[in-house]
Amino acid sequence: MLIIVNIRQSRRRIQVIPEVTASIHQTSTRHIQQTNMKFIRLALMQSLSFGLLNISFVVYVIYDFATSGQTKNSDQLVINGFIYGVSIHPIYIFSSITFATYTLASAKFRKECISTSRRLGTKLLRRFLH
Repeated sequence: MLIIVNIRQSRRRIQVIPEVTASIHQTSTRHIQQTNMKFIRLALMQSLSFGLLNISFVVYVIYDFATSGQTKNSDQLVINGFIYGVSIHPIYIFSSITFATYTLASAKFRKECISTSRRLGTKLLRRFLH
């Protein structure tokens, strides 16, 4: 969702001047297309990782629904609880995977992340050393 908002905001910021030469117009169009492709690639990577991390839970829900009519002994209930726990954890991992996806896919995000980390480190050092 954030990617779509960023694309819309970047289009609003760009103001086209009607008397632009062809080469400048082509360059700006190419830059916009490259930026859009980066956003699309990032969205696809996020969607793919979200889908892969949720497959195990979907399989568990289908299995649980298919076996809901059967009576289960305590061993089967414990096994089902364990499988549920194992299948639900990848969903929580998605937030860290999102960070890793942004870090791997976007050079601009890496630069901003490094500069923010440096600024934060500098502020922390100043507070603790003074």
